[in-house]
Amino acid sequence: MKNYNSKLLIVIPFYNESGRGSKFCEELIKEFDNHFSDFQFYLIDDSSTDDTYLELSSFFEKYKENTILIKNNKNLGHGPSIVSGYEYGYNNAYDYVVQIDGDNAAEPNSIASLIKFAITGE
Repeated sequence: MKNYNSKLLIVIPFYNESGRGSKFCEELIKEFDNHFSDFQFYLIDDSSTDDTYLELSSFFEKYKENTILIKNNKNLGHGPSIVSGYEYGYNNAYDYVVQIDGDNAAEPNSIASLIKFAITGE
């Protein structure tokens, strides 16, 4: 799958996930890098009141080539935040756009495999 030619955008909204969000992204990027050659994370901080944006900014600095970081000026809520990611994917010709919540509820080591299966059936 590493040579798979489709562009993949992973939309991940965050709200007050300090201490968890960037760790989740670190684990995710390792998994996606094992399966996909052309992917980007679209990280949205929905105007968190804790250090979520600061931590995501550090992740962004480390993985700029695979990361887009957005900060909402005010809390828009989950739905509007993810819609902005889908719009970005559509407007920038991504082949696939998927959404994963940034609350670390899903196991990072299974997410990339599930998306790979959804795309290829393998």
